[in-house]
Amino acid sequence: MDKRTFMRELTYHLRELPNEERTAILQDYEDHFKIAEIEGKDEQSLILELGTPRRIAEERLTAYQFTQKDSKQSTPKQLPKKSNHPIHSLLLAFILIIFNVVIVLAPAAAVFGIWLSGWGVALGFSLAPIAWIISFFYRTINIIPEFFVILTITSLGVLLGIGMIYVTKALFVALKAYLKWNVNLIRG
Repeated sequence: MDKRTFMRELTYHLRELPNEERTAILQDYEDHFKIAEIEGKDEQSLILELGTPRRIAEERLTAYQFTQKDSKQSTPKQLPKKSNHPIHSLLLAFILIIFNVVIVLAPAAAVFGIWLSGWGVALGFSLAPIAWIISFFYRTINIIPEFFVILTITSLGVLLGIGMIYVTKALFVALKAYLKWNVNLIRG
């Protein structure tokens, strides 16, 4: 995350505050970045020190609401609170496990099987010249026609292997996103 992304997320999470309050908070964090730049710190280390924009915004919203209650002024709309109750998380995890086993497991196994088959075909086609060379020792061959067939099969295997690299990357990104979604759903 860089400074611009950090500030954009912080602005988004502070949207419930009045404009002047939000501007003051954003200016405060702009100053943090300027001071860090003067001290020679990089943006990443400062962002790690400050914490996530969401957590910062939640703390600032809570502090603002607390001060508004004391001064008997109107408070901004409260953000919907998500349950942090352990039983709620446990129940949600149990439901997710059932959902994943009943609905997601079969399609995921099918996709895994197709993925594995794709790699098997790519590897088999790419290694076809080795089998062809070994066949020289066991039978008489017609080299020219077989050479072009083997060349075609090997080329298809290499191209399929390159394609499978992209498919593998896409599947890992999708798996990571799905697991992250599950964890975020349980955490709230």
